Amino acid sequence: RRMSLALTASVYDRNGSYTDYPTPGDASVSQVRDYEPYFLLDGRLSWEKKGWKLYFDVMNMIDTRYFDFGGLEMPGVWFSGGIVVTIG
Repeated sequence: RRMSLALTASVYDRNGSYTDYPTPGDASVSQVRDYEPYFLLDGRLSWEKKGWKLYFDVMNMIDTRYFDFGGLEMPGVWFSGGIVVTIG
């Protein structure tokens, strides 16, 4: 009862395009690419007891390759965690 798991699934389909530079440091070669649709799956495992909450997050669980504004590639799987203390 003190442990919970939350999964969040999201589908994104952006309009527009970005300029891709396939060779890092060489701005003379570029391509205009449309944003592709992508799917993300995130999760949080948490445990709570008497004002204490410990949690562990996994973002982009399926390691989706996707791009943000200006063709900035976003990270693959990444992890974070923390502690929340409620006083009062």
